[in-house]
Amino acid sequence: MLSLLAQAPVDPLGVYGALRSHGVWAFQALDFTMVQVLAKVKNDPVALMRLDLLSDDLTFVALQDGKLVERATLSGDEIARQLRVAGMTEDKMMAWFTGHMAQTAKEGLAAAGGA
Repeated sequence: MLSLLAQAPVDPLGVYGALRSHGVWAFQALDFTMVQVLAKVKNDPVALMRLDLLSDDLTFVALQDGKLVERATLSGDEIARQLRVAGMTEDKMMAWFTGHMAQTAKEGLAAAGGA
């Protein structure tokens, strides 16, 4: 298993590399992902994003009806398509990511009554 993992491309599109300076990340060794809490109410997370380091799928999770639920996923394929769009710049790509981050945090805070 470890030898297969060692051969896999990690962060193939560089998503973590681009987002690593935006907040604090926690590595989850169990599923080889990075997680960032986007919003908290007191000590409880109400919004987060999860990056799969092998596929570069970026999943946004927000509080809904008292539970953290997936609200959106940007697949690695979708991110790759965005990178190939004519005129795409680093700033435009970051605006796309941070727009999803802000909306997820807003929804989580609203569901918790903290917005």
